[in-house]
Amino acid sequence: MSNRTIKNPTGSVGMHFMNLGDRLPVEYTMALGQLNETNWNVIRLAGGHKELQETPDEIYQFFIDVFKGYNGILFSGGTRSLKGENDFGFMITEVAAKIREANSSNQIQILGSFPRTGQPGLVGQSSFMVNEWEAANPTYDRLLMVQKDPTKTLDWNGDLPEYFNAMNIWRKAGAKTGITCYNGGDVSYEEGVLAIKNNHPLFLVRGSGRRCEELVREFQGRPGVWVAELGKPETLRNGLLKFGLLR
Repeated sequence: MSNRTIKNPTGSVGMHFMNLGDRLPVEYTMALGQLNETNWNVIRLAGGHKELQETPDEIYQFFIDVFKGYNGILFSGGTRSLKGENDFGFMITEVAAKIREANSSNQIQILGSFPRTGQPGLVGQSSFMVNEWEAANPTYDRLLMVQKDPTKTLDWNGDLPEYFNAMNIWRKAGAKTGITCYNGGDVSYEEGVLAIKNNHPLFLVRGSGRRCEELVREFQGRPGVWVAELGKPETLRNGLLKFGLLR
């Protein structure tokens, strides 16, 4: 396990590397301690970016409206899909920065985790490439890359054991936790199932598409599962308020 600070035009990102099953970096899990205890909330923003029913700007505004006044950790995938040297496509991993920008006077830390799926490395002086088409997202405060070992990659769900380990640690420390799901494929579906198994409240956006719709059909009505409606941010906001993640 090692740590490295990656310089970016907008600041610096604390980058952590770990082998699957190792102890989580203490600097990563202690991010909670940088917040006032009254702001100990952790929300994982899960989901995907294919077959979208809304434009990226509509999605950003949806989440900005939902998270108005939020304090705590926003936790997501932490990568950025590159289309060109200075051009990137929409991913759910871009949402956290938009929420923080709209709540600039609030206490918000942005953390990310992702599996090592290719050959990572620095490009130029600042861009850390996760694979050929994804880079570390420079809008995050800390990122965790999980690998099988220094020579082996993982599948796209490879970081899930460690990210749920972190969620469980934060909850044990006293944080309120939850996971939102907007759109998403197989990994997002697995995240939803693991949220239920680990007793983290799960917030699903019906109508956002793909495997999120399966999660709605299978788990709506279960304790700890809240179903919101696409295009109606108040329906997701009400769920976060009910579970104490917004005040």
